[in-house]
Amino acid sequence: MKSSTIKLIFIILSICVLPVAGMADSVNTSDTLNVHRALSDTLVQGANPSVTHLPQELKLGFSLVSVLRGLLGMVVLLAISYLLSMNRKAVDWKVVFTGLAIQIFLAIGVLYIPAIRMIFEVGGRIFVEILNFTKAGSEFLLGNLLDANSFGFIFAFPIILSQLLMFLAPGLEKSEKKWIFITIPIATLLFVGGAAFAYFVMLPVAIPYLINFLGVPTTPRLLSYVKFTTNLIFWLAVGFELPIVVFALAKFRLVTPKTLLKQWRIAIVLIAVMAAAITPTIDPVNMAILMLPLFLLYLLSILFAFIAIR
Repeated sequence: MKSSTIKLIFIILSICVLPVAGMADSVNTSDTLNVHRALSDTLVQGANPSVTHLPQELKLGFSLVSVLRGLLGMVVLLAISYLLSMNRKAVDWKVVFTGLAIQIFLAIGVLYIPAIRMIFEVGGRIFVEILNFTKAGSEFLLGNLLDANSFGFIFAFPIILSQLLMFLAPGLEKSEKKWIFITIPIATLLFVGGAAFAYFVMLPVAIPYLINFLGVPTTPRLLSYVKFTTNLIFWLAVGFELPIVVFALAKFRLVTPKTLLKQWRIAIVLIAVMAAAITPTIDPVNMAILMLPLFLLYLLSILFAFIAIR
C-alpha cells in the first residue's frame, strides 16, 4: 500500500476516533448533574458551598475519560506529524518521548500531587499579576496608540476618499468627473461634522450617564475610554455620510426622491435602529439626540437625490 494512502486512511480514522472519545466523556453527564443538584440543595439550605464534598475530578474539571482523551489526542497528533514529515529519519525520538513524558508527569502532578499543583497555581498568579501591571502601564503611556485603526481611519478618511475617487475618475466621462471634485469636499465636511457632533454633543451626555450607571460611580480605564470614544466618533461620522450614499444611489437610478419622501415612516424606524446601535446607552435622551441630526440628514439626502436626477 502506498504511503499516501496510509496517510489518508490514518487521518480519516483519527477524525473518526476523536469525536467518539469526546462522546465517551458525556457518560459522566448524569453524575455531574447529580452533583449540581446536590450543590443547589446545599445552597438552598443555607450551607456554605465551599465545604461541599465534591468528587476530586469534578472539582478540578478532570476525569479519567478526559485524561485518556488527552493522551489519545497527543498520540494521534504525533502520528499525523510523523506521517506528514518530509524527513522521518531526522526525527529525534528521544526528544519526542522525553517531551511526552514531561507532559504526562506534569498532568499527573497537577491532578494528584498537591505540591506540584500549588507550584503551578502560585506561578500562574504571579504571571497574571505581572501581566496586569504591564497592561496597566502600557495603557497609561500608550493608550491613545492601542486603538490606532479607528484613530487612523478618522484622520485619513479625506485622503482615502479622494484617492478612491481619483482612481475611479479615468473610467468616467467628463460630465461625471465634475461630481468627484464636488463630492470630495462635501463628504469630508459631513464626516468631520459627524465626528464633531459625536465629540462635542454626544460624548458630554453619554459619558456621565455611563459613569454613574446604576447609581455606582466608576472610573473607566484609559484604553476602554479611548476605544469607546473612537468607536462612537467613527460610526457617527460614517452615519453622517448618508446624503453622499443616497446621492450615488440616485445617480444610478436605484432610488428616487419620490420614493424617499413616501417611505419617511420606514426611514424613522431605520434611523431609530441605527441610533440604538450607535449610542452606548439605553436611555431615550441619547437616542433622540442622535435621531434628530440623522433625520435631518435624511431630508438632506432627499435634496441630494433631486440634484442627482437632474
